[in-house]
Amino acid sequence: MLKSMLNGWWSIMLEIVCQRCGKKKMVPPSRISQKYCSKYCVNNSKERNNIISESRKGHKVTNKTRQKISNTLKGNVPWNKGKKFPGKVWGKPFLKGHPRERTIEHSIKISKALTGKKASQETIQKLIKSHTDKKASQETRRKMRIAKINHLEKCVCHGGQLSPGYNHEACEWFKQFDIINNTLGQHAESENKEGEYHIKSLGYFVDYINHEEKIIIEWDEKHHNNEKQKASDITRQKEIMRAFPDYLFARLKQDDNPDVCTVIDIKIFAHAQKQSGKKIRFNGKASEQLVMGLLM
Repeated sequence: MLKSMLNGWWSIMLEIVCQRCGKKKMVPPSRISQKYCSKYCVNNSKERNNIISESRKGHKVTNKTRQKISNTLKGNVPWNKGKKFPGKVWGKPFLKGHPRERTIEHSIKISKALTGKKASQETIQKLIKSHTDKKASQETRRKMRIAKINHLEKCVCHGGQLSPGYNHEACEWFKQFDIINNTLGQHAESENKEGEYHIKSLGYFVDYINHEEKIIIEWDEKHHNNEKQKASDITRQKEIMRAFPDYLFARLKQDDNPDVCTVIDIKIFAHAQKQSGKKIRFNGKASEQLVMGLLM
């Protein structure tokens, strides 16, 4: 009778889903709390890795142990030795022969995970130390020289200045702005070939200035979204505005992709930006945005 009861008990099988690989497995009722389908999943689970990580925190490896590890690895050939990083990464391995592939979705996940994350002082010091007294190879120096020459040739080809560096896309916007409004402002690729206007008393170059309309425009790329850069931009803007109290100052963000607008639109936008005391999104149609309350 006991045997038949046991047989009946073990005949009842319940389904569990592995928390690591997602596979389904049938187990008896006594193992219903089982989280993983196999020993492999147990040993490679996040839970186990976290336990090992916590237990190893603060543990320092002795020089003797380091030497033992070094001796065991001597003679082993690294899997990526002699392999070069591919030019295009999307959908291709990190290195030729690497089992993992980087997709666009994977890169977006990495970007989101790192956004707003600040490195600790310990990590910063380690990075500084790793780059201290680090010399570039002859091949790297050659590539840097060629890249710089190509950049200078591109600047000259567009009729721009060699120093300071500038944004060609911004200059194209400024050119269209001058054509639409039948005016002539000064920027890096302006027709007068004078380059960006240099405020000698402050030591600043402005992206665009129009003395006739009394407008100053700064074109902000992505790196201007950095908090440290924002603080520097505000200080710089205040100094320029004190030097040119009769001029209207407008900041355009490249990410907003603003349409080329009229002088009136840019003046309305600059005035609204001054009143709010912060950066405002601008699509190139300040009059419409003002009516909709987007500039206040």
